[in-house]
Amino acid sequence: MALLCINPYNEVEFWTPAKKQQYEQRVRNTFNTGDRIHFGYSTFADADMRGINPRDRFLTPMFGMGIFRYYDIVAEKSPATILDIGCGMNIFKKFYPQVHGIDNDQKFAGHADEIIAFNHQYAVEHAGTFDSVVALNSLYHDHVGSLTASLLDVDLLLAPGGRACVTLPVQGMVNRTNRPDQFIEYLGTAEPTSWQLAEFFDQTIRQLPFNWLVVENYVGQTLGDLNGSLRMIWEKPL
Repeated sequence: MALLCINPYNEVEFWTPAKKQQYEQRVRNTFNTGDRIHFGYSTFADADMRGINPRDRFLTPMFGMGIFRYYDIVAEKSPATILDIGCGMNIFKKFYPQVHGIDNDQKFAGHADEIIAFNHQYAVEHAGTFDSVVALNSLYHDHVGSLTASLLDVDLLLAPGGRACVTLPVQGMVNRTNRPDQFIEYLGTAEPTSWQLAEFFDQTIRQLPFNWLVVENYVGQTLGDLNGSLRMIWEKPL
């Protein structure tokens, strides 16, 4: 029950372009892995790892290939600069050298281009300076009511004609909406169902003045399932 979907992919549809663009070979070549790697679809590989021997799961790295879809869409217009918010190990800089990866966790100091927190002040100070921005499950300060403000901050970073991609795990946003009065304020109930959250996100996204290229609202698959995600790509007008 995805309320709002614009140009979505599902796993079956993904593997045809993935094979054509040689995603698996690009990963093997970049990290010199040979065959010692699992390839799955999901951004975080939990679902793809089910049924795999626990020892094998531990010893063999897993690469979620679906993430390439979002990077390739933001990179279609040959951006000179790509900001990766919450880049962690900054692995996509190996595939897209124009990436500038930022992270606020010191443990990634040897990988990120810059250790700094992304917030409204950062967005104001760097307004209009990036051709593309990606934030893949990395806006960890977000709660249910902050979605609009966060997406507007990401949009502020874009140069005219630029593209942004944001993906958000809904369970994390719910966990950070940690006061019942917040849910009452945003959704009118202290204990919203996943269907109510799905409709709330749908309405929020529709109200934003963005030129949407992809929207995937995977929330509310069942009444109580909060393990869905929001995935959004938009282009800033010239």
